Amino acid sequence: MEKSNEKHLSYFKAENFKNFNKIELEDISLFNVIVGDNNVGKTNLLEALSFENNDITKYLCDLGFFVSNRHRKIIHFEEKDSFNNNYIFNYFNNSSDDKTFSLSYKNFDSDNLNSIKIQLKNKSELNKEEVGSIQGLDFIDISKINNLLAFNSNDKKAIVLVDFSKHLSYPPSDNYMPIIFSNQIHGTDLIEFYSDTVSKSKSQKLEVIENLNLFFNNIDNIEISQSFENYELFIGFKNHDKLMPLSMFGDGAIKFFRILMEVIMNKNGRLSIDEIDNGIHYKKLEGFLKKVVSTCVNNDTQIFCTTHSLECLKALKLIFESSENKKLQNSFRCYSLNKTKEGSIKAYKYDFEQFASTLDSDADIRGGE
Repeated sequence: MEKSNEKHLSYFKAENFKNFNKIELEDISLFNVIVGDNNVGKTNLLEALSFENNDITKYLCDLGFFVSNRHRKIIHFEEKDSFNNNYIFNYFNNSSDDKTFSLSYKNFDSDNLNSIKIQLKNKSELNKEEVGSIQGLDFIDISKINNLLAFNSNDKKAIVLVDFSKHLSYPPSDNYMPIIFSNQIHGTDLIEFYSDTVSKSKSQKLEVIENLNLFFNNIDNIEISQSFENYELFIGFKNHDKLMPLSMFGDGAIKFFRILMEVIMNKNGRLSIDEIDNGIHYKKLEGFLKKVVSTCVNNDTQIFCTTHSLECLKALKLIFESSENKKLQNSFRCYSLNKTKEGSIKAYKYDFEQFASTLDSDADIRGGE
């Protein structure tokens, strides 16, 4: 596939981010699979990749939102006295003592290397001039912040203040992060995704309905309707007058719907999917992945996804070897994350031919010890 979209990445490097001293992805294409042992940093890499090229301030807010919400059950933020900024420093950077991390990337059709350097600061390290440079964060009342961490993007001259001691009430349109975590299934955000994209296009709606028949037999309609006091997505079936709420169906079907919505929503952009095959029955796995790939290609959405499953990798091999998808083989990459003898993490790249031959030889491309 021709590489043309300016939002797509062709090269990426993260330094001092989470558990990475340095990690590089070279020759990135449209559909990229990331494999590796447990705790090697696959999800960390997806977080690093989920920035928006021209809005670093938003990316930092998104990361802060992610920490304060996804890890709230691990760290008991309710007890403000027990909060420790050092935890947050370690969360974003546990690979060195340096309180900075950096991201470097190239876009398709460009040899320019773009770099972002982020410095972590706590409240005591801020001066009045820095606090005065806050941009676009009117929804945070600085006077009420007790536990503060500031991200300073030295290129953008912007300070992002995040209170990790409580939930942040971002407007939904402002906190969207182009990453689907493995435990994300149903949510009210699906209504917004559907309303903003598919519901406005008859052809796209028909395509989604056709794809959903993998999980729902004889589906012929998707609607937003009121259920008690809330609005919800409903599924309609041929020869049945009654609509059924999406939330009553299985996790695999709902996850598939979410992936379809977010791939479409990130048309001409990029999306990360953690454990793409999680919750999908093995008999539906190949059909599921085939439809994800086709939706990704139809919307020119660059995908970064992780998996632990050999069945998932074998299914992808069959999909890209099929007569209808052979022309897409150059759009496939697999990156295997492995620890070096020195203890750092390195990404080993496989194009489709190398990927297929490795699977055929029964060598385990997934790494691990």
